Amino acid sequence: MELETELEKFFDPDAPGDRWRIVLRHVDDDTQDCWHMERRLGYRDKELGDIVVPRNKATFTTDLTSVPQLFTWLVPRTGTHLAAALVHDALTPPFSEDGQYDWEVPDRPITQLQADRVFRDAMRDLGT
Repeated sequence: MELETELEKFFDPDAPGDRWRIVLRHVDDDTQDCWHMERRLGYRDKELGDIVVPRNKATFTTDLTSVPQLFTWLVPRTGTHLAAALVHDALTPPFSEDGQYDWEVPDRPITQLQADRVFRDAMRDLGT
């Protein structure tokens, strides 16, 4: 069975109708694995609705894809899956201000199980 790529589930929340894109800026310190997103990225999840990353560009940082150096030959830190990894980071602390969730539904925070499901669905939608 062939999976169909559903890139339309990703969107640019600040410029509706424009093609979404990822623009990263390295954090100004000695940390190699810490980045800010210059542009926000949206993802339409079937259960949680629209997820916009980052909610607050001033406080959200990411290490891109969290893969131990030993395994980057198998799972690279960037690539087709990067948009899904950024959405996952927003749903999973500590990639937020003061260890709080960067995105949550109005009544409850997102669980790790939900965040992992969103990650898998988003990777599928990207064709990875």
